[in-house]
Amino acid sequence: MDVGKFKASPLRLTAWIMIPPLVIVGIGLASQAMRLQSEWKLSRTKELSDVLPRMVQVRKQSNDLLDKFMSPSVLKNQGDLMAHLYDVANDTGFTVESVTPSESKSDEEMSVARARIEGYGSFKSVQRYLGKVILNQPLVYESSLRISNNKRGELMQNECKAIVTVDLLMPSVLQQERGTR
Repeated sequence: MDVGKFKASPLRLTAWIMIPPLVIVGIGLASQAMRLQSEWKLSRTKELSDVLPRMVQVRKQSNDLLDKFMSPSVLKNQGDLMAHLYDVANDTGFTVESVTPSESKSDEEMSVARARIEGYGSFKSVQRYLGKVILNQPLVYESSLRISNNKRGELMQNECKAIVTVDLLMPSVLQQERGTR
């Protein structure tokens, strides 16, 4: 190139001197910004990969728990509870004299079915009966128990009389879930 062109046009000289460093700085800044963005995405990915397995495990556990509540063997209403109480009595040697459904408590989020069981048997049979009533039934619990021994001779020697109140929780959330699954 002719030096005269630069002498005649100072703007051209300035452009030839300034443009290459500006291009270098622009490319450098753009590549630096892209590097920082890539590092930020990499750090987010690493953090997510640390948290994600735990989240998957917790989700699986909660789904398993919900499935346990939704299984067909879980009692769903007072009729199921009554049938379950009689069935368990046949397996344990506990003699049920009567099962009386009590008034069910209810509100918008939870209903409770209550049953009062009167029966007799050995102390071990009462224990087995109570254990089997709540076994694999996460929503059934014993709310009261009264055991009396044979004082009047109306029962056999080793038998005792038991009066048990059992409650079945019926959450409305499970009723809604059951319909959507």
